[in-house]
Amino acid sequence: EEAGYAFQELCFEGDEGSDAEDFDGLKNMANASYVYNTDTNGLSMPVGGDSVMGTQQAAIEKLLQHFAIVRGGASHAYLNAHLRTRALVVAKHLGFYRMSKDELGNNIEKIGDTIIRSAGYKANGDPLLPFDEQVGTNSDCSSIILVRWGERRDLSALTSAGLKARYAGQISNHLTANVNMDMAFVLQNDAALVISKGWRLV
Repeated sequence: EEAGYAFQELCFEGDEGSDAEDFDGLKNMANASYVYNTDTNGLSMPVGGDSVMGTQQAAIEKLLQHFAIVRGGASHAYLNAHLRTRALVVAKHLGFYRMSKDELGNNIEKIGDTIIRSAGYKANGDPLLPFDEQVGTNSDCSSIILVRWGERRDLSALTSAGLKARYAGQISNHLTANVNMDMAFVLQNDAALVISKGWRLV
């Protein structure tokens, strides 16, 4: 379980420059030319009735514009867990929400044609993609990571050995095994990974 949390964090925040055993996570892989601000001071995505509908419409319009920057359109968007909930609520209110099912019958939630996923949490409970980024005068912003996954193209995950487990023997009263994952993200076209910065809840 702990290894799973560490891997989740690595996928978003891994930095090969600071740790040679890491691979670069999505935040560190993006080409600077494909990092976009929503607006000068970020963009709010509030909940509410007709009084905030204009703000909601501006937020969804900007989100769809950033989806379209990804080459071929974003297949997936990764958001802070709370921002994901807010974005889906707003998309339902405005009619942009869609749901389908995968091969196993699991629900897949979309805004437009893009699958909306939570970035998840670190082992200590802190959210990934937190609301701690400065955009203009606001320091309570989060990013949305937009990608187009594709085998042998766009953004892909390469591995030579996959997941390997090795029995390491008995230590005291415990049997020990080592599990290693051999994988790295490969960005084969810069336009397949876009970071959309400046998203706020209020």
